[in-house]
Amino acid sequence: LQLKYSVNSELHIVESNHPLWLNRWIDGNDWRKSNNKKLYLELAHLVASGKTGDKGVLNYLIDTWFDGEIKTYTEDDSLKIKGYEMLIHGHRGTASSKGSIQQYKALSTKGISCHTHVARRVAGWLTAGTLTTLKPDYVRGLSSWIHSNVVIAPNGKPTHIHIINGEYSTL
Repeated sequence: LQLKYSVNSELHIVESNHPLWLNRWIDGNDWRKSNNKKLYLELAHLVASGKTGDKGVLNYLIDTWFDGEIKTYTEDDSLKIKGYEMLIHGHRGTASSKGSIQQYKALSTKGISCHTHVARRVAGWLTAGTLTTLKPDYVRGLSSWIHSNVVIAPNGKPTHIHIINGEYSTL
């Protein structure tokens, strides 16, 4: 992989349910029954040897492969940009409950999360949409998913940037 980005930019990986799935796969499976025995054993060895620490398997691999060019975090870390907390993905709420924008708006900080795949703004909290397919096989019924990001301007004001039919919009 070759990284291409602006000289003045930084890449951050927010801990979320996505990379945590890999840790759960290692913890919850028997290598003898896995279709991916070799990969399982290689990753399990990293965990057993203590190399992954609190960051987990995927973050350890990213740290190793990219030699710090990409910053990775645990769920307990904090990173604020222009006063907005950036490291709450949204899969966890208070006291390990399921996260929601209703919980986050009550925090003593503003922030941006992404887990819901729905663009929302409530009080000082924003949720971004997704850049994946809007109707994956596991989504049934109606969906409010949208292709959307949140950008924080140099003046500290966040805005949603929606991508609708290939066109950018702030509505």
